[in-house]
Amino acid sequence: DDDGDGDVESKVARLHREIQSFQRKQRETIAARRKYEEMFQTVVQEGEAQRVELEEERRHFEEYKREEMQQLRKEKKIFNTHREASRNVPNKRDKERIERLSEENDRLLEEVEELKGKMKRDSARAAARYAALEEENRQLKEEVAILEKRRIQSMKQHQEQSQQSQRPWQDSKLPQRTRTADQGENDAIVEEAASQMRRMMLENKSTTQDSNNSNGLHSANMHPVSYQNKQGQVKQSDKVQKKMVHDDGSIETHYNNGTIKRVNSDGSKTIKFFNGDTKDVLNDGTIVYYYSEPQTTHTTYADNTEVFEFANGQVEKHHSSGVKEIHFPDQTIKYYFGDNEEETVFSDGSTLRILPNGDQAITYADGRKELHTQNFSKRTYPDGTVKVVYADGRQETQYADGHIRVKNSEGEVVVDTIAQIE
Repeated sequence: DDDGDGDVESKVARLHREIQSFQRKQRETIAARRKYEEMFQTVVQEGEAQRVELEEERRHFEEYKREEMQQLRKEKKIFNTHREASRNVPNKRDKERIERLSEENDRLLEEVEELKGKMKRDSARAAARYAALEEENRQLKEEVAILEKRRIQSMKQHQEQSQQSQRPWQDSKLPQRTRTADQGENDAIVEEAASQMRRMMLENKSTTQDSNNSNGLHSANMHPVSYQNKQGQVKQSDKVQKKMVHDDGSIETHYNNGTIKRVNSDGSKTIKFFNGDTKDVLNDGTIVYYYSEPQTTHTTYADNTEVFEFANGQVEKHHSSGVKEIHFPDQTIKYYFGDNEEETVFSDGSTLRILPNGDQAITYADGRKELHTQNFSKRTYPDGTVKVVYADGRQETQYADGHIRVKNSEGEVVVDTIAQIE
């Protein structure tokens, strides 16, 4: 019995230990289960988060894909457009032709603008010159009317004095011959002044017509004016009102018509006429005559060279050799060489030369040269390009690089050396 009780107790103790071990394992199992459940819950939450993240990424990817597709379609459209445009791009030969035509077009446009500017300036100068001549003619007409009136009055006085001259001069301090001669010379001076004004009016009218007929390259008033035989004269028989001798040795004489003559001690003379004109005779033979009404100075030198200085600043020089030189207020200079040859130098440096045969040679300030004849017109550019236009309309252009192009009268290209070589 004791052995049996001992076995039972040992079994109970073993069972008790097993129960405790089971309970311990059960607690560990429960703890492990809770841990696993928590881990599972965490995994489920992480999986849900990943699913949401993947969904968001997928949505962003779809949006990015859509934008990229739109960009690709745009680029494809641009590429197609560029490809179509590249098919129409000219080749090297066409590019060279386009460049040449563009340069030629620019040259023609510049020439047109220059011609327009010159025509405008010439028109303005012609209008101003015409207005000045009209005003001058009006003043000259008034002066002629006054002089005619004076001449008539002088003639009447002369007739009255002629009638009185038939009676003896009992109370006269001067001889009869001196009075009648003086009055006749007075009439001659008045008549000479009136004829002077008439000639000036006719020459101004002629100058106006010549300026209106001049071409666009001429200045509006590029015509020499002759003032020969216009000066008044004081003759020995003019009636002297008084004569004075000054301390410096000069002698001053006053005439009845208002003319004053002064002879200086050195031999030079100064005459002031009744119409405002003055005449200076210098020792070296130089004669300076000043026209009061047109405000013009006429100087004649000992070698027969004549210089005319006008009120508008124009200066004319008539050389004894026959060459005439005109300086205009706009700095233009014109030369007349005789034999219908003349040359004009404009203020910008351009020159125009008219040859005896009628040909015109023009040199511009930028280096361009032109030659105009009855058969052709030739233009040479600074770069060596030469263009010739014939009277029948044919054109021939030789470029600096040796390229030659010929067009017929209808404007069609018949010869193109570069085109033929290509």
